[in-house]
Amino acid sequence: MRALARGLSRFKTDREFAIQVFGKYTKTEDRDMLGATVDFYAPLLDIDLYPDREAMQMVIELEEHPNARGVRPDDVTDYRFADRLRASGLLETLPQ
Repeated sequence: MRALARGLSRFKTDREFAIQVFGKYTKTEDRDMLGATVDFYAPLLDIDLYPDREAMQMVIELEEHPNARGVRPDDVTDYRFADRLRASGLLETLPQ
């Protein structure tokens, strides 16, 4: 999770690097399209990887199996790794 948080921080703060990475893995050289892709996704991503309880609840409510609808996000989510990441202080040191 630390590596993912660092990678997200770099993606959000180093546009040129993000364009190069997207270009490499999509095998695309269209810089306008790559730049637009980075510009679109950067604001949507958060380096704090803590699961969003409200979003998880929405997914649970859409589940077709009737027994699943009574489940709460806290019943099916292990928050300890996100808790450790937050407690480590790393997120405060990363630029956004």
